[in-house]
Amino acid sequence: MKTSNLLRVIVVLTVFALIAVGSAGSVMAQQTSPSSPQGGGGPGPIGNGFIYQGELKNSGSPFSGLCDFTFSLWDSSGSGTPPTGGTQVGAVEAQTNVPVANGLFTVTLNSSGQFNPASSEAFMGDMRFLMISVRCPAGSGPYTTLAPRQLLNAVPYASGLMPGTRMLGGEYQNLKIQSNTTLTGVPAAVTGEMLNSTDGVGVYGSSSVTTAGATGMGVWGRSYSPNGTGLMGTGYNGATGLNATSNGNGTSSPAIYAEATSTYASTPGGIAIYAVNHGGDATIVTRNAGTGDNFRALNGAGNLILFSVSNTGKVTAPVVQIYGGADLAEKFNVSSEKPEPGTLMVIDPENPGKLMPSTSAYDSKVAGVVSGAGGVTPGMTLSQDVLGGDTPIAIAGRVYVKAEAFKNPIKPGDLLTTSDLPGYAMKAADRSLAAGAVIGKAMTGLDSGTGLVLVLINLQ
Repeated sequence: MKTSNLLRVIVVLTVFALIAVGSAGSVMAQQTSPSSPQGGGGPGPIGNGFIYQGELKNSGSPFSGLCDFTFSLWDSSGSGTPPTGGTQVGAVEAQTNVPVANGLFTVTLNSSGQFNPASSEAFMGDMRFLMISVRCPAGSGPYTTLAPRQLLNAVPYASGLMPGTRMLGGEYQNLKIQSNTTLTGVPAAVTGEMLNSTDGVGVYGSSSVTTAGATGMGVWGRSYSPNGTGLMGTGYNGATGLNATSNGNGTSSPAIYAEATSTYASTPGGIAIYAVNHGGDATIVTRNAGTGDNFRALNGAGNLILFSVSNTGKVTAPVVQIYGGADLAEKFNVSSEKPEPGTLMVIDPENPGKLMPSTSAYDSKVAGVVSGAGGVTPGMTLSQDVLGGDTPIAIAGRVYVKAEAFKNPIKPGDLLTTSDLPGYAMKAADRSLAAGAVIGKAMTGLDSGTGLVLVLINLQ
């Protein structure tokens, strides 16, 4: 440690008495274990102490011998001799029989947190001043308090923070960490890791302001990169990637709040939440352990429910538009081998509750058409576990049906009924037999032979 880097405490000594004419000092970081405040010893956590060095002179000459010191921490420099004013931080620390060699002395202060019971709170960014009293030789006479109090300046660089370090202050950003790296991979300004704790948290954020209308956030992430992420959580070995909890009420205090501020009027625009799943389970799973909706979508103003799924599975919406299919189907059990799409089906009288392909003309047991022919899939499929069923049967809407035009060509608008050709429809030419046997109206034609005809199902 070079004395040229030290600010000095200069004290003029008379015989067994001290006359303070000025003081200044140097503070240096010290990494020690609590059981070894002066350094050395085995490995352990960093201590609370810091090194302070000064110089004592007797009539201009360096003093050598043993002296007693007291040190106290203050929030202001004070005024007068001895200094007064300000508020003391913590307790007075006394050190006796301190060796002074050629005027130089070195002490370790705050090694047991004397300046504050929670020692990490003694230095939270506010200015701190050290007040020193001394008597030489040690054990002789009263102490002399030096003036002025010594300002403790910041250390230019530190290789790390002491475990348990806390920061208090009224700044807009009490701690800001910025990374300008150009490295590839996943460079991060802040990284939190728990290596050994079974229930530890890598990064924990908390906002304790409870004033009505307060919008504080425990953790806030922001990214200006076109493909960046403001906040990302990754879970390994079955861990949760991101966990959020809120005990608030309503939309003003959700566990997770996501907002896309892009104002593009057309797609692609901003997306508040985008989820991707590379596994075999659901991409998004919601579970309401209370009595409210399991899912709810609001309008732009946030005052109207557009879509909701209740805790019992009831779906509510003012308008439902389905564009993936054109018919309403219900799953039925069939008594034959699974029929191909487009097959005309009737109720099986030998197997109650089941369907079978039609086998005769003008069958009043006609029920529906196996959905999926011609690439037209069901827009909505009904299913009931109690009744069972694995074959989707179109019972309403538009669907392609296998048809034959051996006797009568089919034209759009014709009524269709069952045919003698199993599983096929034909034109209901005999209206006296058609009552109760019509599957619907043809929307396309068939001049001869067999083919697919688009039918608007309307059992009658």
